[in-house]
Amino acid sequence: MLDLEGTVQAKVELLCRLLGEALGAGAEFHLHDAFRALALDVFTDYAFDDCWDHLQSPAFGAWFSRMIRSSGKTLWIFQHFPRVRALLLSLPEAVVRRLSPTIGDMLDTKLVGGFSSLSLISLLLSLLLCLAGA
Repeated sequence: MLDLEGTVQAKVELLCRLLGEALGAGAEFHLHDAFRALALDVFTDYAFDDCWDHLQSPAFGAWFSRMIRSSGKTLWIFQHFPRVRALLLSLPEAVVRRLSPTIGDMLDTKLVGGFSSLSLISLLLSLLLCLAGA
């Protein structure tokens, strides 16, 4: 974890700079979104060696949190009916988008280089299922 200290410190300094700029301009600053973006940037930089830069994106990448929250129903369907998950992930992208807007949102992210969208979705869903105790 000590190796991560420089990464964390750089992200915190960026957050402090952004906060200072917003305060100086008298603009709104959403701390909840900013702290979530900070945590996500540190995590993705560490886990994937590819920071998603939510601290530098509009609204601190709040769309990502909305997408994850909206995937709750999909998570439970996939947990209780694993064949539905396998079927959905084997379909062409255009069909998946029509069947599930949530999965369509995930396809739009194209988050990590080296992963296809569907393999990344499969990875994310597997992690969510593990966290849910499946």
